[in-house]
Amino acid sequence: MMKNIAEASFLAILIICLSACNTQRKMTLTGYDRDRDNRVNREEFESVFRDRNTYSDWDTDGDRRLNEVEWERGFNVYSSDYNYDEMEGFDEWDTERDDYIDENEFREGFFNLFDANDNDYLEESEFASYQGQ
Repeated sequence: MMKNIAEASFLAILIICLSACNTQRKMTLTGYDRDRDNRVNREEFESVFRDRNTYSDWDTDGDRRLNEVEWERGFNVYSSDYNYDEMEGFDEWDTERDDYIDENEFREGFFNLFDANDNDYLEESEFASYQGQ
């Protein structure tokens, strides 16, 4: 009986931990909407990306610019939960046409990816649509 209780307790804790980890990986409006107007403007979005050092995570060689291999690896490793069926490619994000994506192009590319209705604001539904919710 004690073994069953211990196993059940372990499974319950494991499920709670996995749920918490999964929740933390999801982007939500709350974490970005700093002025609490129920939408995220470019400045708020880019500020959070800077604060979280997202670009540095993708820049595996540390040269402060992403080549196409790093960009693709970044999507595969860090953004695998998102739905990118309609995502633009590397060339569309490389607005300077120098075969690299700098930090500004990176943040701009992500903002544009999420801003499905092109109104320069992100709403909760836009966050959810790229996460398969």
